[in-house]
Amino acid sequence: MFYVDPYLYATLALIGVIISSLSAAAFYKGWFQWDLYSYAHTSSSVVRPLFFFLFRLCVFLYAVAVLIVSFVQSLENSQEWANSTNHGEFFSYYTIWNYTMLMIFFMFGACISFTRIPWGKYSELHEEELTRTQYQLLGTIVWVLFEITLTMAILVDTVLWGILYPACVHQNGTSVCNGVLVTFESINCHAVNFIFIFIEFFLNDFIVVPAHCLFVLYWAVMYMAFAWIYHSQTNIWDYFFLSTDDPQSAGWYFGLLALHVFYFFLVYGMFRLKLHFTKRKIPEGPSQSLHIQDAGSFF
Repeated sequence: MFYVDPYLYATLALIGVIISSLSAAAFYKGWFQWDLYSYAHTSSSVVRPLFFFLFRLCVFLYAVAVLIVSFVQSLENSQEWANSTNHGEFFSYYTIWNYTMLMIFFMFGACISFTRIPWGKYSELHEEELTRTQYQLLGTIVWVLFEITLTMAILVDTVLWGILYPACVHQNGTSVCNGVLVTFESINCHAVNFIFIFIEFFLNDFIVVPAHCLFVLYWAVMYMAFAWIYHSQTNIWDYFFLSTDDPQSAGWYFGLLALHVFYFFLVYGMFRLKLHFTKRKIPEGPSQSLHIQDAGSFF
């Protein structure tokens, strides 16, 4: 077992109480607003279902290819791979976790978009049955995955290019930092990912619910727990600010979670702006979908 600063224990206990209390309140008071769910929200009022399906499918396949290529490159760059017992290092980084989530989101999104493509009389006869039974759970999962994925894409991208890269250039010079941070993997995981998810954000009809910020916190806490387990097995902290023996660790952990909350509500602000500029309206009940004026003029 490794040393944990006592202040960090107290901070994590306080954070746990806060998150648990908010989760319980959100569940009992209906803050999650699951009643707003509609199968139509998993589609797009901007483009046709077939186009939306193909977009999501192509992004999913591209993300799979990026992960495979990046993994293979990580093996080639690891000179001590054959003698190492830490063969899971590639998947221990938060960046890879979030890019994998993006891949999973587009996979599930493509699946549910496929069901929205009109397939003649079968689709017309069974659409309501499929809407309320077989696909409601999947649609809800895709909804929450979207909110987390968009939040994390903005967070990891802005942190890398706005904080880590300038700091690296200042300390080591541009050429060194470009060799480390401006790579195939980094560009895809810290730039192209945002392009994909932002296009998705514009096209889809998902609603961003303030209480769903809790799911972003669950995701962050899950990675923190993994980092502890990973360190206990490898004695490696992939990120120095997750180290538990640092006297400032309590502040780091609290600040990281606060940063996740900030970026989620930045996404919520983007969602409100989208409603304003596209004239879309939040549905009043579970049977209504988002409405957009002159949707037929798009594509």
